[in-house]
Amino acid sequence: MAIQQTKTYLLIFFSFIYSITSLYADYIDYADYARDTLMLIPKPQSIKIQNATHLFEDTINNNKIAIQYVSSIPQALVNQKEAYHLTITPDSIFIKATADQGVYWAKQTLNQLITQYRNKHYLPCCEIVDWPAFHIRGFMHDVGRSYISPDELKREIAILSTYKINTFHWHLTENLGWRLESKIYPQLNDSANFGRLPGKYYTIDEAKDIAAFCKAHQVLLIPEIDMPGHSAAFRKTFGCDMQSPEGMDILKQLIQEICIEIFPDLPYLHIGTDEVEITNPEFVPEMVQYIRSMGKKVISWNPGYTYHPGEIDMIHMWSSRGKPLTNTPAIDSRYHYINHFDNFADLIALYNSNIGNREYEKDNIIGAIMAVWNDRFVYPEKNILIENAFYPLMLTFAESSWQGGRKKYFDQQGTLLKEDSPEYPLFIDFENRILWHKQNMLNNLPFPYVRQTNVKWRITDAFPNYGNLQQSFPPEKKTKNTLYLSRENIPYPRSYRCCHIPASCMGRNDTLLLRQPQAQSYSLCIYMGMVAENTNRWSMDEHAKLQQVGKRSSSSSRRMGLSKK
Repeated sequence: MAIQQTKTYLLIFFSFIYSITSLYADYIDYADYARDTLMLIPKPQSIKIQNATHLFEDTINNNKIAIQYVSSIPQALVNQKEAYHLTITPDSIFIKATADQGVYWAKQTLNQLITQYRNKHYLPCCEIVDWPAFHIRGFMHDVGRSYISPDELKREIAILSTYKINTFHWHLTENLGWRLESKIYPQLNDSANFGRLPGKYYTIDEAKDIAAFCKAHQVLLIPEIDMPGHSAAFRKTFGCDMQSPEGMDILKQLIQEICIEIFPDLPYLHIGTDEVEITNPEFVPEMVQYIRSMGKKVISWNPGYTYHPGEIDMIHMWSSRGKPLTNTPAIDSRYHYINHFDNFADLIALYNSNIGNREYEKDNIIGAIMAVWNDRFVYPEKNILIENAFYPLMLTFAESSWQGGRKKYFDQQGTLLKEDSPEYPLFIDFENRILWHKQNMLNNLPFPYVRQTNVKWRITDAFPNYGNLQQSFPPEKKTKNTLYLSRENIPYPRSYRCCHIPASCMGRNDTLLLRQPQAQSYSLCIYMGMVAENTNRWSMDEHAKLQQVGKRSSSSSRRMGLSKK
């Protein structure tokens, strides 16, 4: 009996020792693991990592987190309202901030720090002091041209807010459609008055819901009603121009509905004013004054209407001709059109570029907005994200606009990444983090980006065929098998040569019409997700059948990766 009891006690004792040892091993293993896996985007301004962990057993919002509102975060150079000081110890989580925005961003950092390890959730013990270099860090969708569903917009707002993107610019009206419901002029939303996607618009309830959703995610919503240009849908509905007396009266009624009934709590209304001849010099000043009378501040594109200081509340620079206005806050979108970007080269430029030639917010340069202009119809809406590399570019912008500190602007920095430059190791670190997020946080979303820092680019001269279109060269002789597109092999191997074929060259039934053959020979050509082989054999007016290998892209021309199967 005594022997049996002894065995039982020994079993309990050794089980206890094993549990403690196992727990300690977990602790030690994770402490080492955590130091190498702080894959935060954007990377904080200051972070100190400790050799300890916090066992996490609840959600961020429900867990016992101590929050203290303070008058300032002394280390924050700018934007105190968004600054935070986060401290994680083995026993506590402590947030200091000056406002709710800072608390919210601290919680987004916590969400990214949570790691599952051996079926347990941990936070690395650390101290983070963080603040944004610019207080406008946004994205814009041109839903006037291409309607995007409310669910998709909310999904993007929620996801991007976890990366501290804090502004959504909603371009609601265009020549092709007025996509915001009006109760006083319902004919605006009649299908007959749309040039694309007839009858697709946001109801007032949907617009209010999106505004509330933005507020809950600490995202500033900026609705835009473009005037007096980009307004063919308005003219088609009412039979008059916005700048006419009748048009101005109608527009004021619509503005009142928008400012008072639909978006009563929003601080700004964007009024466009770009790419249009101003025939009525009273139009813009009168509209600005009217909107201000309802408690809103007014934003206008630049170039656009010519203002003097004090005549507009904020300008939004949209082209290289855009210039800051004295004593007026300015948003920079001059080199921020995602639909113009290359997925790889321009991502490097975006990562390395500052905003408005400022390293941090100053001289009224308050931030930037990345714009997606859907000039061409893209369907389904998911393809807008795929074809514009939306999430890779937005995460890159989230990093550079939050961190600041970049020395050069787009037109100075360029798209090259030199191995001997100080930016090279920083970009490698960022690329590791963005690919980690692709795999672990955004794995169910379109994310067209793969590692490029391991690729050595070689640019060659054109092959010397001396006008002989039948001449072939080694790359063509080696690639005789069928070539297929592969999203996992971007950029394409060096041994392949590619050309871009504009939409004007396409004939019926996916046929390529080479009416003007170049004095060069290419191994293959790519158009809209299709591949054609042996292009060196084509001659004038011959038709080359293209092999369908994937869904057609809506872009006029597109570079794709290639792999050999």
